[in-house]
Parts: sequence; C-alpha cells; structure tokens
Amino acid sequence: MNIGDFDSPVSQQYALQFVPNFKVYDAAGQLKAEGREATNWVRAELQQRQTLEQMGLEKQ
Repeated sequence: MNIGDFDSPVSQQYALQFVPNFKVYDAAGQLKAEGREATNWVRAELQQRQTLEQMGLEKQ
C-alpha cells in the first residue's frame, strides 16, 4: 500500500482513511521507528529502492 494514498485499491477495499498506529520493526523484531518517523522512514526506503532500480542496482 502506498502510505498516504487512501485512493489506492487496497485502501478503498478496506475503507482505510488513516493508519492509527504505524510501527516499523527490523528483521530481529526490534522497533525501528513509529508514528510519523516510521512513515518518513518507509518513504525514504521506498525512494532509495526506486532510485537504485532506476540505476539498475538492487539494495542488499
């Protein structure tokens, strides 16, 4: 789901209007970020991934 895109098919299917408590955990299960910080973290990760894909590289 595109965070903040509440017109997306998934958002429409589940009638999402907001994400009440958003948290990001790492592979070890440790809390990485929550709230607005988590949203910003995910956006930055997605942007970095898109940039690497455009360059023909993959994130390790």
